[in-house]
Amino acid sequence: MSQAVAPPPAASYAELILQELTDASPLVQQEVLDFLRFLKTRPALTPMPLMVPEGDPPIHLLSEAALAEDWLSPEDEEAWKDL
Repeated sequence: MSQAVAPPPAASYAELILQELTDASPLVQQEVLDFLRFLKTRPALTPMPLMVPEGDPPIHLLSEAALAEDWLSPEDEEAWKDL
């Protein structure tokens, strides 16, 4: 599998993609085409923000108190003291 690298100055991403597709099987070419079409329909190429209703605490804070009972026990502290 090829590494993700910037194209050389003389080549464009399209040229590099075409070079890779030349040796790919028709099945792989179909998958690439499907994926490209999917990417083009997405509204943005940025990760979706975590949707938390206003006023609700972040989910990780909801479990903090319950997990603290186990995490902050003397037995747990002893088990992890050397790390």
